[in-house]
Amino acid sequence: LYEPATNSWTAAASLDTARYEHTATLLLDGTVLVAGGINESAAEALEATAERYDPSTGSWAAAGELAEGRSLHTATLLPGGKVLVAGGFVGNAELFDPGNGDTGSAVVHPVYRFYNRNTGGHFYTIDLAERNTVIADYPWFRDEGFDFIAYPTPRAGTRPVYRFYDTDSGNHFYTMSESEKDAVVASYPWFRLEGIGFYAYHSWQAGTVPVYRFADTSTGGHFYTTRESERDNVIANYPWFRFEGVGFFAPR
Repeated sequence: LYEPATNSWTAAASLDTARYEHTATLLLDGTVLVAGGINESAAEALEATAERYDPSTGSWAAAGELAEGRSLHTATLLPGGKVLVAGGFVGNAELFDPGNGDTGSAVVHPVYRFYNRNTGGHFYTIDLAERNTVIADYPWFRDEGFDFIAYPTPRAGTRPVYRFYDTDSGNHFYTMSESEKDAVVASYPWFRLEGIGFYAYHSWQAGTVPVYRFADTSTGGHFYTTRESERDNVIANYPWFRFEGVGFFAPR
């Protein structure tokens, strides 16, 4: 650490993971976020972990994990306190949410959206490896980028969004409702529960956006969007899509 008053340096605690070509971003609470880089002890692999330095304790703590390793990227502090990490030999970006200084801090990931040309349904995944597999091996899925972000692991105030696969139609269904999940498991055996897709919020709070849900009455599939213009367009022009309100709330 450098002390301007005395023009002197003192040793600080070492990072848990040695790295270079990373970023270091001063957060609003005075802690420092170090993200990504190249891991010099792992055959110089791109590093996906992040760590947070607290000057009040002089220690480092894990700060979630990026969706994929990156180096020579940018990490920009946004007005609300989140950090936008972009580039670094990959074309995507992701947000770090410091979480009001609690230990539930987590990196939010994009929820990627695909249109299934065979079924007319949509598929959503937070898993980057799964996204890449779909792009490489399932050409009938059209990549539509991502519409919202979510948490890959639980944090304070979030609930799981469950993912089902309809073995009859080939579509997917997502719900945060425990009662709806249990009803589908009990009464619709052709819906295979694939586990938890991601984590989001059950009700609105500052820094979240509603994820609107539609039921496609022609296929039995469902569609989700955060865009009000897209929601209004579907309501006006696709009468076979039944608007079901807000499915859950995603971090902004």
